[in-house]
Amino acid sequence: MAKGKKQNKSSSRVSIIRLGNRLFRWRRWFYLLPVSLMIFYSENLKYLFKSYVYDELFEIASFGVVALGLAIRFWASGSSHRSFVKKEKEWHFHSQTQGVFSIVRNPYFVGEFFILLGLSLPLLSLRLVLLSLFLFLLLYTPIVLSRERMLEDRFKEAYEAYRRKIPLCIPSFRHWEKGRVHFRWDVALEKETNIIVIVSFFCFFIEQYKDIIIKGAWDSQPIWLILMLPAIFLLLLQSALTPALCDYSDMPEILD
Repeated sequence: MAKGKKQNKSSSRVSIIRLGNRLFRWRRWFYLLPVSLMIFYSENLKYLFKSYVYDELFEIASFGVVALGLAIRFWASGSSHRSFVKKEKEWHFHSQTQGVFSIVRNPYFVGEFFILLGLSLPLLSLRLVLLSLFLFLLLYTPIVLSRERMLEDRFKEAYEAYRRKIPLCIPSFRHWEKGRVHFRWDVALEKETNIIVIVSFFCFFIEQYKDIIIKGAWDSQPIWLILMLPAIFLLLLQSALTPALCDYSDMPEILD
């Protein structure tokens, strides 16, 4: 009986990890959730308080939430190299409770949540925003759980002690500990530049599509094109600085 329960538990772990890995490969498509809802419910699009100016200000604030999510991801990527060190062809648990990882165990999930929230807010519909976030949580939760199971199986007691101390997804500064290793800009650029470019494009698309549907013309104001420049600059900087600087070919992809 006990053996059967143990086998079922092991089978459940494997299933969660497999599902999480499958969804992980498609995680970039999750950004299409608010875009798809916007297109599908085009007839319900409107300006905030029926004012173009108020709506523009609200969109800037919404994309500020997106920027917060991107910043959290960037911080996590530049800090994650000190959480796992390669030694004798194995990944050993190391300083996992420092920096952003002393605030929350999965900062990538927190970052993704803010990105999806910021992309959804311009819909100006509580129902659609909640639907977008619900679908995101439904798709992303197996990724989070699979990462948890993988790290528990790999690091045993060390990760169990860390898991008891640090919250999974809701940040807490109760156990904040400054990282002892310098932030790695090259690692962060390598991992996050493509995401920043993709998300910036979606922000630009959402703003322009909304204007086309409501006004019948795209917004020719240069501010939205100017906001794309940092993403383009990061893309160029990444291609110039990061080739061959980082080698994560042996790291399980679920850690990203």
